[in-house]
Amino acid sequence: MGAGHEAEVAALEANLWSMWSCFGRGDGCRLVDEPDVLRFETPVAHVPYNTVLRCTTVARAVLDEILEAYRSRCVPVVWIVHPSAPAGLGHQLVAEGLEEAEHITGMAIELEALPDTGPVPAGVEVEEVGPDDHDPYLELLTWRYGLPPDPRRAAWGWVGC
Repeated sequence: MGAGHEAEVAALEANLWSMWSCFGRGDGCRLVDEPDVLRFETPVAHVPYNTVLRCTTVARAVLDEILEAYRSRCVPVVWIVHPSAPAGLGHQLVAEGLEEAEHITGMAIELEALPDTGPVPAGVEVEEVGPDDHDPYLELLTWRYGLPPDPRRAAWGWVGC
C-alpha cells in the first residue's frame, strides 16, 4: 500500500498485534502491553515465540531493556518493524546485532468485495473447527518453524483465546 492508505496499514498492524499477542497469554508466557511496547515471551526458545510486536520509540534505555529481557533468557527474538515504527528503528536493531530476516506483505480487502469462487472442488472438504481442533494447525506451525514436537505445546496454551 502506498501513500493515502494509512487507515488500511493501521488496521493491518492492529490485526497482527491482536492475533500474535495471544502468545503472551499462555501458561508460562508473559505479555508486556505498554503504550510504547507490545511484546511477548514464551518458554519456547525458538523463532517466533519471543517477539516484539510493536515499539514506538527509539529511546536507548527502552531498546536496551527489551533486548536484555530476551538475551538474559538466551532466546532468539523476532522484532517486527512496521510501517508505523519510528524512523531509524531498523538501523538501530541491526547495530545491536539483529538481522533483517524477511519482509512481510500485508493485504486488505472488504469481504464483500471478494469474488464468488463457485462450488468447492471435488475432493475438497470444508470443516468448521473450534478451539479443540487445533492439531493440524499445530502440525503446520511445527513444520513451518522447525520446532521439535514436544516444546510446541508449551507455546500453544493460548489456542482458543
